[in-house]
Amino acid sequence: MLEEKLSSLLSLFGLEEGEGKLYLFILREGNKSAGECARFLGITRMEAYRILRSMEEKGAVFSIPGRPVRYEAEPLEVLTSSSMERAVSLVKKMEVAREELISIVPRLPRTSERVQERFRIIQGREHIYSTVRRMASSSSEKLSMILTKNDVAQLYIAGFFDTLLSKKNSFNARLITSIEENTYDIVSEIVGKIDVRHSSVAENGRLVISDGRSVITSLVLDSSPGLRNDRDVAISVESRDYARMMDSLFEISFSGSMNSSERLSSLKAIKDAGSKVETLVSVLKAVSNERGWEIQSPFHFEGEEGRRLYFTFMLSSHEKRIYGDVAISSSGKEVRDIVFATIAKKIQIRDAEVILVIHPYDEETARLCSTFGIKTFNGSDPVTAVSSIREIITGFHST
Repeated sequence: MLEEKLSSLLSLFGLEEGEGKLYLFILREGNKSAGECARFLGITRMEAYRILRSMEEKGAVFSIPGRPVRYEAEPLEVLTSSSMERAVSLVKKMEVAREELISIVPRLPRTSERVQERFRIIQGREHIYSTVRRMASSSSEKLSMILTKNDVAQLYIAGFFDTLLSKKNSFNARLITSIEENTYDIVSEIVGKIDVRHSSVAENGRLVISDGRSVITSLVLDSSPGLRNDRDVAISVESRDYARMMDSLFEISFSGSMNSSERLSSLKAIKDAGSKVETLVSVLKAVSNERGWEIQSPFHFEGEEGRRLYFTFMLSSHEKRIYGDVAISSSGKEVRDIVFATIAKKIQIRDAEVILVIHPYDEETARLCSTFGIKTFNGSDPVTAVSSIREIITGFHST
């Protein structure tokens, strides 16, 4: 089939099978939400978000802010050119690394104390993960790890953390990783036995230290997801001196990272906020249809100054329109950013009716919005907020 042929060709430019299919879908149909992508591929929304984030990292799609976020496909010419440039850059880095390794390895000391020391290059992600799993199995005292979120997901599937959780209570396992939405459930499961910390810096490298003698560290780290990836290169070293040095670096990183419970609480609040937005839009759709209004969510159009304007939803009835945004978040900064963005949009579209649902709600923000003619509603309870919005719809009908 033609689509299978296209997916096969796209794999040469870094897109895995599901990513290739999704890229063609978005390229053909226009920007899509994660929910629409999930339905197209027949997967969960969480899996769709993971694939879309991977595609965004590879330059295949870019996100359009809104509620929900939508994804637009990069032109094929841009995608292929960028992929080829990355491949050329990677080959150049490996050539430099190869020359440096060839010059360093012969200078490694060969004293009687270090007869057992070993140094080797591991090419390919599957081989790296196999070595990490062997280290976990053979460790008897402690295992210190800095892993990317992709590492955590892949190693979890491979049963790596089951091995650690089965170790005796005296075994000390510590992990620094970037705790994100796609690893939330995994970290929640292992955090009781493994001391996990959050740091976005973990996405820049990979380090595993076993019992103060064995070390794996990334030499070339490829950020794309998936198990089969030959672009990943690591160094495996058997040396207590080297392990002590890397242990010191790990301790500095560990002490400067965030406690996992704080990060998990923050992510949960973000997920709860997203659920409230979805509930509000769903209830609003039901109510608006009953009263002869139509709702589009999300909604975007070109403003008077030629800028693309995005709203969470737009209610319309005949020639009347109400534009709406939702600012629900655990982060006060994120709420403020949305509020200011809505005010900026209101200024551009002048006399249009604009409403804003806010949580957490405060009177000072409400007064600021009122100054610019924006009606605000408390979003702590989405159903109550919709009831208040319904009064505006009714008022439009009575005028």
